[in-house]
Amino acid sequence: MPEVSDLAAIQERREVNGMNHRTHLHLTDRYIYDEDFRQRMYRDPIGTAESTGLPLDEEDREAISNWDMNPENDQVLKERIAFFGTTN
Repeated sequence: MPEVSDLAAIQERREVNGMNHRTHLHLTDRYIYDEDFRQRMYRDPIGTAESTGLPLDEEDREAISNWDMNPENDQVLKERIAFFGTTN
């Protein structure tokens, strides 16, 4: 059973973007570095995310639906990958 502090950290990460930490990292990494995946995310974000085989709950789907996929935000996403990759 996870410690209370571990659960709080998990909840805090989820509250940052409404999405499971592992799911967020995987989708963001694919979005940034895989042009075909990025184009599919523009057209059908939920379907594309589901095609990865990652387990998605309703909070994940909502966060994906609200994801601002403006190309100007790519640098922000790269910084988040770097930050979350080093804090986990």
